[in-house]
Amino acid sequence: MKTLIPVTVVLLTALLIGTLAAKKGELELKDGRKLVGEIAETPDGYSITQPGGSATTFRKDEVKRVSYTDALEKAYDEKKAKIDPKDADALYALAQWAMNNKLNEQMGDAATAVLAINPNHAGAKILLRRYNEWKKNPVTVTPPVNPPVNPVNPPVTTASDTSKLTMKDVMIIRLIEMPLGANLGIAFVPPKAVDKYWARLQADKPEKFGGKPERDRFYGRPTHEQVGVIMDNISKDDYWTLAGDVTVSKDPPAMVLWKQRINPWMVNTCGSTSCHGGNAKAPWHVITNFGQDIQAIYTNFYVVSEYTTAKGVRLLDRDQADDSLLLRYALPADQAGGMTHPKVNGEAVAIKVPLRNPDDAMYRLIKGLLTEKGGLRSGLERLSYHINFAGVTPSTPKKPAGAGPGPAGVGGAALPPGPMRFDPATGAPIGPPPPVGPK
Repeated sequence: MKTLIPVTVVLLTALLIGTLAAKKGELELKDGRKLVGEIAETPDGYSITQPGGSATTFRKDEVKRVSYTDALEKAYDEKKAKIDPKDADALYALAQWAMNNKLNEQMGDAATAVLAINPNHAGAKILLRRYNEWKKNPVTVTPPVNPPVNPVNPPVTTASDTSKLTMKDVMIIRLIEMPLGANLGIAFVPPKAVDKYWARLQADKPEKFGGKPERDRFYGRPTHEQVGVIMDNISKDDYWTLAGDVTVSKDPPAMVLWKQRINPWMVNTCGSTSCHGGNAKAPWHVITNFGQDIQAIYTNFYVVSEYTTAKGVRLLDRDQADDSLLLRYALPADQAGGMTHPKVNGEAVAIKVPLRNPDDAMYRLIKGLLTEKGGLRSGLERLSYHINFAGVTPSTPKKPAGAGPGPAGVGGAALPPGPMRFDPATGAPIGPPPPVGPK
């Protein structure tokens, strides 16, 4: 018996240690799932027990990341202690940090604090809605977000992570949308990649770049100016090809506007779980938990920018901005030619952050993004991103044949007087505006 006691003690001790080692946290798997519960490390991987469930074990090679809640909660408390309780921006940044680290209770507290200071803070409203949705179902099992395939467009070849654009895709958008020669943290990767572009300039335009003085002048420029020279001397349709050799670390002005103002409004307006934030029947989806994830923010932009209905109507119409579905559906019916958002599950959709009329600040902001100087170059100059992404087929906006000047003096079809009429079911234009005046 004496020889068995040490073995029993060892086994009991091992079991106790395993129990004590379990800590609250999140297990992120390589297949995209995120599981929240009590996590214990095993010799071969991790065991997680979710609320109301039994323990599930995963091998280490199946796990992408483990985040323990206690350490994060301590970090949250330390960050919060350093913040002025009247500083809405700092509290919002804290709420986003909490969201990114799956501290849902803390995210809700910080978002509530922001709204106490600024009740109209769009980003805080989104985070508070996310918190309220989490409270209804605190067990978090998040599958990969895959936007449904556009019914018009067949599936296309996508990157390995089909839930979001790749960083190369982000670089393509930044290159196309940035002002020529802008200093946005640009670099050649590897640095010697600049040599092949100089060789291309010499071959294409020897009269301009054939001599040694021209070479010395080019190589003496800072990187962002070198890229500006290259882009000024190649076809605009080739801008996207630079993304394999050029990185842009900062957002162009148009994308700053999207990230800070339009994307939070759009997600708050369209991204409920019953609509484009989670309804599997919705024809396009947005990523609602974008936080500071630049790929998620650019994915939302790309989906909204490129999606087209079966009738050829676009969410963002770069030729006729006022006909953009994103704007039309957010307007009152009497301001949108009688057009209303299609019903979801047989019920009318209540727009959470509606636009009052075309003079609404957000309406003008979105329209300006499409039509005004400083907006999207891809819209003003009709450039294609050449990005393949599930749910959206790349396309280039076309200027209608014989079209005259559009809004704000930008090329495009001139808009008819008064609101256009649309088919409420499909969003397709059904004719000119009704006559104005006595019948």
